[in-house]
Amino acid sequence: MPELPEVEIAARHLRAALVDRGPICMLVPEPGQNGLLDAFAAGTPGALLSVRRHGKQLALDFEDGGTFRLHLGMTGRFEALNRGDEWPRHARFIWACEGEPRLAFVDPRRFARFGHRRGGHPSDDFAGLGPDALDSTLDEWCLALDRPLPVKPALLEQSRLAGVGNIYACEGLHGAGVDPRRPAHSLSRDTVEFLRLAVQRAMRATLEREADAPMRYLNEGGVPNPFRIYGREGEACAACGAAIERFKQAGRSTWWCPACQGGWTGHPE
Repeated sequence: MPELPEVEIAARHLRAALVDRGPICMLVPEPGQNGLLDAFAAGTPGALLSVRRHGKQLALDFEDGGTFRLHLGMTGRFEALNRGDEWPRHARFIWACEGEPRLAFVDPRRFARFGHRRGGHPSDDFAGLGPDALDSTLDEWCLALDRPLPVKPALLEQSRLAGVGNIYACEGLHGAGVDPRRPAHSLSRDTVEFLRLAVQRAMRATLEREADAPMRYLNEGGVPNPFRIYGREGEACAACGAAIERFKQAGRSTWWCPACQGGWTGHPE
């Protein structure tokens, strides 16, 4: 499932392909399947002026004053197109510019969410989301994690901290040596800072590694796992050599190393 780095990569692809390229139009392969997409395709939004990202959500601002909002869902991604290319399988729409196809939005599981705003304020596009996890400060992280629930589920609450999903929660907790079962509000300020930096470091590593590559997800098969702990149950921990384990938390799998992260005794620091 796309998390903050994957959505940031999508935003960069959109900016490079469409911003300041002239009037944009949307082509829809299945008219009648989504009223919002049909209405947008029938309009004339003009040029794409900017692409904003906050957490896992995107907002595209057009010349006509409208904003198209997009959440990639579980498997959504953009694919670059050239003249003569066939419609990609599972394409929900194609952005075209000056008559040339540019990007197709491919959504195999069809969980992507769309929105459109005319009027209002840009802040409305990300209403209900907490600070962006990649750009937020230590004070914002301390406030977001001031909760009695375990730190791993606390990291996933988008209303408190936007952009962290299962992958980067596991990677960050491992990098900071934090037990995922520990109550979030029991972490000291220094430990929250270790965790913040570990999550952001893992996100930036993905941005550096995958910025120029086509977006693919681990569940598609045939994709090498680039992560240190996520999805590596039974393998040796890269930090200490102990076996990585997996357990369920709040309905989600948590991967962790009991040797590196199992130091919590049940008492605050």
